[in-house]
Amino acid sequence: MKVLIADDNTISCRALANNIDKWGYEVVTARNGQEAWETLNEEHGTHQNGSIRIALLDWEMPKINGIELCQRIRGRRRVHSRDYVYIILMTGRDHQEDILQGLAAGADDYMTKPFDYVELKIRLQNGERIMERGKIQEELHAEDALTRLWNRNRILGFLDEEIDRNARQNQPTSVLLVDIDGLSRFNEADGFAAGDRILTEVSARLQDSIRRYDKLGRLGDDEFLGVFPNCREEHLHHLAERLRRAAVRDPIRTEAGDREISVSLGGASSSYFYHCTAPELLATAQKALEEAKKKGGNTAVFLQPERKH
Repeated sequence: MKVLIADDNTISCRALANNIDKWGYEVVTARNGQEAWETLNEEHGTHQNGSIRIALLDWEMPKINGIELCQRIRGRRRVHSRDYVYIILMTGRDHQEDILQGLAAGADDYMTKPFDYVELKIRLQNGERIMERGKIQEELHAEDALTRLWNRNRILGFLDEEIDRNARQNQPTSVLLVDIDGLSRFNEADGFAAGDRILTEVSARLQDSIRRYDKLGRLGDDEFLGVFPNCREEHLHHLAERLRRAAVRDPIRTEAGDREISVSLGGASSSYFYHCTAPELLATAQKALEEAKKKGGNTAVFLQPERKH
């Protein structure tokens, strides 16, 4: 787990870093509040395994003090728990009103200087346990109960993250909406158990056909959303055909018998407009999906987001 230390006292910062490094944490240091804020923002939204999860902030720092930095961190938009940074505020102030001020600003814990390193290690371990517990709970609540894919909130959150990250790097993000043609008819004719069997089998076939770093989620009753980072429009065409073929390759065995299905797909890419928003990209894909449905289904349609002037 990565720990940020923000302290303008070079000697104190070095001593903290040396000890925390020995305890098995990856350490990042900042010489003032502004540098700490910039470091946190660079990693905010990347959600990689090495992102900063715990921050030790000195109260008295130039440019941005610890209290203001706490408030800024808590004011950032969060998509899920991996955006959360566990904050331990460090200060020589030990009056009750100072402690309350620090906690009110958003600090999770508070240590007064000079502090015991054994106590610091225990507090870091407590913070780590709290963060891991939050991660586990989020994963449990991010899953669609039927298909075991990401649920609507989680896949839309991932799309937001990728749009922001790829726009900064001038890389495209592509999406596909996949809709099972006539699923309501199967539900009416064969019962919802058969419809659920079709949903779970199609979702498994789609999941097996995407890249490791692509993500798939259940957006609605019979609709899936695929998010494909660093994927240009021409690649999206090939990907859509691969997914369509995978979904329809064999009849699906249900309690009511074997059923042949088809899917419609609507695709959109930011290849020509890197700074389009997630709602713009989704709206374009939805229009493409509607066109695919009008054509009779079992096909894919692609549209480009309109560039806003």
